[in-house]
Amino acid sequence: MGKRQDAALQTRKKIIEAMKELLDEKKSILDISIACGFDSCSYFIKKFKALKNISPSKYRKLLLANYQKKPSRYDK
Repeated sequence: MGKRQDAALQTRKKIIEAMKELLDEKKSILDISIACGFDSCSYFIKKFKALKNISPSKYRKLLLANYQKKPSRYDK
């Protein structure tokens, strides 16, 4: 695998990790970007948008809205 392919794979892995972290409303986008290994928040947002076609903050809003709408199977 070439250097570009390795870098692209690493970026995808970081974005996948960030997608999980975005569930935690207490964490800022900046904190998530740093925790996932990005050097800058703006670069993280750029790469997130490029891969997911949505900004991290909009993704979080959609994710949390859908997560909160779904009733748990244990709710009665």
